[in-house]
Amino acid sequence: MKNLKTLTACRCTLVSAALVLATGLARSEAVYSADQIERYRILHVMSYHSTWQWNIDQYRGFQDALKDLPVEYKVMEMDTKRRSTPEAIAESTAAARTLVDEWQPDLLYTNDDHAQKHVASHYAGDEMPIVFSGVNADPA
Repeated sequence: MKNLKTLTACRCTLVSAALVLATGLARSEAVYSADQIERYRILHVMSYHSTWQWNIDQYRGFQDALKDLPVEYKVMEMDTKRRSTPEAIAESTAAARTLVDEWQPDLLYTNDDHAQKHVASHYAGDEMPIVFSGVNADPA
């Protein structure tokens, strides 16, 4: 039953992300030729590393929910399962925030607690929409 609740919560988050992007993220609805399509920039910050099946499934679900939209993805793996010292977490946090600041995504998608706590919370209240999944802690 817990897995069903988790899956349902993940689907709701993914649907929310699709709705945010489908409404245009405050972009104009300009028409472009196929080679000039402006793509939505989505940064996916993983707390762990990409070989975790949990991360693979969530990221695939997220991409599937947005498959009809022009999207450019970047992925940042914080890898805090294998690199869990405070220093390593601080280093991966700084790298993720630098990527956000330099690449300036249209949407930040984080999964699991460390990405939420150390990255997404830093941008809470900014104009950039943030969606998350797999968070066990209070997202506030």
